[in-house]
Amino acid sequence: MEKVPDNSVRIKVTNDCQWTCTFCHNEGTELPNSANANYRTSAFLDPNILSLPIVENIIVSEDTIAAISNLKTIGIDEIHLTGGEPTLLPQLPSLIKVLSSQGFKVKLTTNGQVSNQRMQEIIESGLDGINFSILSLDEDEFLKTQNPPMIPGLDPRRWAKNMIEREKSNILLAVKLGVNVKINTAVLGKGDYSRVDSVREFAQEEGITLVLLNGIGEQDTAQDAVFEYAQSYAEYRSSSESSNNSKGSRTYAFPNGDVLRAKYLTNYHPEVVCGGCELRDTPLCAEKFYGIRMEFRGGTPFIRLCIQKTNERTVMPLQDFIAKDIKSQL
Repeated sequence: MEKVPDNSVRIKVTNDCQWTCTFCHNEGTELPNSANANYRTSAFLDPNILSLPIVENIIVSEDTIAAISNLKTIGIDEIHLTGGEPTLLPQLPSLIKVLSSQGFKVKLTTNGQVSNQRMQEIIESGLDGINFSILSLDEDEFLKTQNPPMIPGLDPRRWAKNMIEREKSNILLAVKLGVNVKINTAVLGKGDYSRVDSVREFAQEEGITLVLLNGIGEQDTAQDAVFEYAQSYAEYRSSSESSNNSKGSRTYAFPNGDVLRAKYLTNYHPEVVCGGCELRDTPLCAEKFYGIRMEFRGGTPFIRLCIQKTNERTVMPLQDFIAKDIKSQL
């Protein structure tokens, strides 16, 4: 088993999103004050978050870049941009360009709902990798993942079809532009295989790496389903786990050589984060310790170490995280 350190940080660049996914954890933050916020979900929101300044969309400025650059002092070399939906941040291309120029590897996860022109601008700004999250390629199954309403006055199935086709178009564009593309889809259980089949078939047709995720909070049921599904279509090759968080991955190969990855969680609970937590070592702990996140509040960069708990161990200003050398204790 290969053990490798994870030197990445997930940065929440915006709290906005076009979708209303029923299972979204929203990186552990509160929802925005926007038109569709009443229909969105932050699945593990801790009421203690109200003690913090409101989470903000990133403003690309010298102060913001300087704050992110400080991550290099603690060995961070990869930035993964998240949201909300990160492509909705107007300054995203500028942010990617600056971070890339400073030596960070920059990746993002997206629902692929921007125009082709916007997607090309984002990719060509210096993006190293892009993960497209596909909920379903079937309109009715897609709608089951969303809280209504979507767009008032628009037929729901037509809306879903538009979402699906736009994402597929942007995936093919990204492949054409040569950036490293992956497709993420969650496996919620063994009854979910028919939905996953259509996503797998699309990934194989286009020669794109498919990443299977277990539904967050579904624990062992979904994890067993992920492995069973992967083994049904591909040959196991190797496994790797992070040495400083709960991320694990099994690599499989389809008969034609294309790659499938099955993600899983290890029981990793650093004392500096998880000490004294009542969720620790219980099925209620959704991610174990998944890694380092960053969010901006009141103009201040904060580090988040758990999506379920907001307390002095799990959320703190970046300067405190660095000063206390917490990364070395993870």
